[in-house]
Amino acid sequence: MCSIFFFDSQDVIFSSGNVILTRRDIDHILLDECLDNFHIDTCAFFLDRKTKALPEIYQSYLYVSPMHRILKSYNDYTDLYIKHIKKETLKRTNLLIMPIINNNHWTLLVNELYIDLRKCFEADITKWRMNIVRGTPTQSNSFDCGMFVCKYMEKVVLKDKVDWSAYKYWQNDMPRYRADFAYQILLEGERIELNNVKKRIESAAKAH
Repeated sequence: MCSIFFFDSQDVIFSSGNVILTRRDIDHILLDECLDNFHIDTCAFFLDRKTKALPEIYQSYLYVSPMHRILKSYNDYTDLYIKHIKKETLKRTNLLIMPIINNNHWTLLVNELYIDLRKCFEADITKWRMNIVRGTPTQSNSFDCGMFVCKYMEKVVLKDKVDWSAYKYWQNDMPRYRADFAYQILLEGERIELNNVKKRIESAAKAH
């Protein structure tokens, strides 16, 4: 789901890089609406922090924002979304995860990098040969696919092999997952704001 919108800067709850979430975006999460690109990238933001804090549990991986494919279809600037993928990073991992939105439905593409990466991004990823992982939990409604992709990402980057049968009740727990996600965003937004206030106070103190 890709959208263009205007917002008051006072409505911004969380921002990181090109990701901006407003109060309305929090409502999308809590009111059982479909997630958009910024939501998915925010999930990736929190996942990145978790994996760096617990390297004994999580393996190294490369993440590509869904905005890469969307903007590429408009011949727009997309290097921003893959510039972190360099030769040295490829030496540390062979796992690439890419959330994809197609016909308003989210799918998680997981690629083991045993191919030429440059050709990988030049090719039409919709024509890649796909192997569907069997036994994964699936949604039973029309709006939770984004949250399922976020939960998939959390599991596929684990070092240990995932027993998907242990997560067959994800659909029942989706309201809690959505609430947890919104709470994480609000806490992070508050932390960023407090840091900004602290910097402004310190700057004012130095000026005097």
